Amino acid sequence: MSEKARRILIVNSDEGFLTRLQVLFEDHDYQTTVAWGGREMLSELQSQQFDVILLGDYLPDVYCEEFWQDFGRLAGSASVALLETDPPVEEMARRYFWAGGHCVLSKASPHKVVEMVRGCLSSGESHHLNLSGAPRE
Repeated sequence: MSEKARRILIVNSDEGFLTRLQVLFEDHDYQTTVAWGGREMLSELQSQQFDVILLGDYLPDVYCEEFWQDFGRLAGSASVALLETDPPVEEMARRYFWAGGHCVLSKASPHKVVEMVRGCLSSGESHHLNLSGAPRE
């Protein structure tokens, strides 16, 4: 599959960061869809398939248990990267991986996020996305 066919859903409540990532991915010919919160993301997942979902670490409009229950059912085979503001606490990262997440990325550098996702997708390993080096347990 070419990069042009790659579909990325970016979910974040930080408008500036969300817009910057969207522009960076579109500059590399990715098809991007954005969602400002969890409910909008779940709606997008009901109507479209994505290769990668970049998920913000805080979504004010959903409860964690409800969110992961619906999300796991809808995300399909998409790789899911959690975008963290701060380095993740080990226990939080373990729960995230257990729920089906593939990696944790820092929001500190949008360019680095794009670079890591592009490298993973071009290698054909999109469903084994573990860009942070943390083991999936």
